[in-house]
Amino acid sequence: MNRIAHTIKLMGIWALLAAVAACGGSGAPSSGSGATTVTIALKMAQTPSAAGRLFLLDSLPVPADVTQIRIIISGEHMDTMQRVIDVAGRSEVIEDFKVRSGINRHFLAQALAADGTVLYQGHRFEDLVGKPKLVEILMGVDISGEWTAFHRPQGGTLQPPDRISFSQTGNLLVVGGDLKGSGSIIGDLVRLEFISNLCGENVTVTGVIASDGKSASGTYEASGGCLTAPEAGIWKVVRGSQSVPAPPPGAFSNANLSGPWMWLSPAGNIILVFDGTGGILDVGVFNQLLPNAGYQVLQDGSFSVSLDLLNSPGAVLTGILTTAGEGILAAPGEGTGSFIKVADLSSCQGNWTGTLSDSAGANTFTIAFTIDSGGMVASFSGFAQPVTGRLLCEAGNVAGYFRTGEPLTSPYHRIQVSGSLSGNAVAGIFFTDAATVSQNGTASLVRQ
Repeated sequence: MNRIAHTIKLMGIWALLAAVAACGGSGAPSSGSGATTVTIALKMAQTPSAAGRLFLLDSLPVPADVTQIRIIISGEHMDTMQRVIDVAGRSEVIEDFKVRSGINRHFLAQALAADGTVLYQGHRFEDLVGKPKLVEILMGVDISGEWTAFHRPQGGTLQPPDRISFSQTGNLLVVGGDLKGSGSIIGDLVRLEFISNLCGENVTVTGVIASDGKSASGTYEASGGCLTAPEAGIWKVVRGSQSVPAPPPGAFSNANLSGPWMWLSPAGNIILVFDGTGGILDVGVFNQLLPNAGYQVLQDGSFSVSLDLLNSPGAVLTGILTTAGEGILAAPGEGTGSFIKVADLSSCQGNWTGTLSDSAGANTFTIAFTIDSGGMVASFSGFAQPVTGRLLCEAGNVAGYFRTGEPLTSPYHRIQVSGSLSGNAVAGIFFTDAATVSQNGTASLVRQ
């Protein structure tokens, strides 16, 4: 019997602490195999901080306007689970769930008013793979007040600022000032829709709030109005009234993107390796044509990455650097995620063993490999030779990309790994160069 301690911690209006126990046989669990017992304990939090972020405080009761908590758990090959808990006047709630093990389990928590209105919510995707896991879900960020908005069209120059205001009721936003519209905020993710004052175009904005709550950045798409063609680019908002964007800690340039970086995309962690001069040395995705790839970083930290993929020629990713080692990156159709520099290439160094188990339950591959001090594969067994690639770790996040000697017609010719590092164990998922998701699955690795 394997026991999994699985903790879900909600920061904002409360924290969820979940301990998960799973039963199963030997080997790595595959999607849909076994059941996991999830014990969820809710603790309430206080509000606010100077930045508008809500912090944990054990002794406070449930906020007066919250009468119920709704928890929804869903994923592939399982029935969606939902439970509504009466919490008015309580300071602690403990609930047990039996959750079918698998990858990309979606945990959604919502705080409800008496009339059923969702006041706050947060969510995370997590893999139940038989290892202890702590999951933090940010529930609330208060961004009401006056802001200054800047945007730069792709390939264009920084545009004059707009003065905007946010009015917030729970997760719902109303945009006022120079721009008129509405939006929502879930955790630290923001989505806005408004009509531009420039020429009446419709604008959709998505992005991430910085950890200090004083700025947000991401990407936008605009169409209609006086635009002759759809427009896309990068946007940033900062608290207060400013005539120019807050100055960066130093002028950014192509040199800031040098060596391996990790994109924490909604689908999984992806490796990109830059040369510091505008060239891309490696990308941990399928169907890449590196000779045609490149990037450009502008002085204000905004940047674009051009990839030439067999199935998506001329793909452009856009982002903005907030410090010398982190930023935000977005791709059309893929969403927005944090972008972090891999500071220590040796963080994953060592001898690893483990399994890759596909979601259909048809194949489980036992692998063993060695990663050198540069994060590169030194030896590998479990697939046809030669096997090259990388496994990198940064801030508890893991990304790997392996090129095997399997035939070009095999989905295992290329393998991408994404997960989290706890001690010497990696729990996560893997993707293959296949047309069907059944040949993707769970990855379980241990450093010896």
